[in-house]
Amino acid sequence: FECHLQKTTGITSVLSALNSLGIPFCVATSSSPERTTKALTSTGLLSYFEGRIFTRALVNKGKPAPDLFLYAANALNIAPKNCLVIEDSQPGIAAAKAADMRYFHYTGGAHLQNCIVTSDNTINSWDEFYSRIPDIFDMRKIK
Repeated sequence: FECHLQKTTGITSVLSALNSLGIPFCVATSSSPERTTKALTSTGLLSYFEGRIFTRALVNKGKPAPDLFLYAANALNIAPKNCLVIEDSQPGIAAAKAADMRYFHYTGGAHLQNCIVTSDNTINSWDEFYSRIPDIFDMRKIK
């Protein structure tokens, strides 16, 4: 796991851009706190999420219930209607819908290579993410 897990192409750029623009973000995962920390550490992404990691252990009901996403939004003091969930699983998408949050179904991970999904809510790469939210990612604003 630690040796073979790799970050997806472009994620560091997206996280850096979000930081640069002052846009809050977090991880809200069904994984355990230990596995999440190990994954973020092994991919070099932990520093982006420190203090903003929310796991299934924090709520009574996991995905597809909205509890974890609502917990994270509350912890960050952001209204659910102002949140955008990036999810690679159907239970996660169901949780985002139940929380009344916008979502994108991310299909760019290596574990989803054979996943063929086409909808307005699908993004296949982090480059595509930029173009899907042009009002946020005006590249002229990013330093």
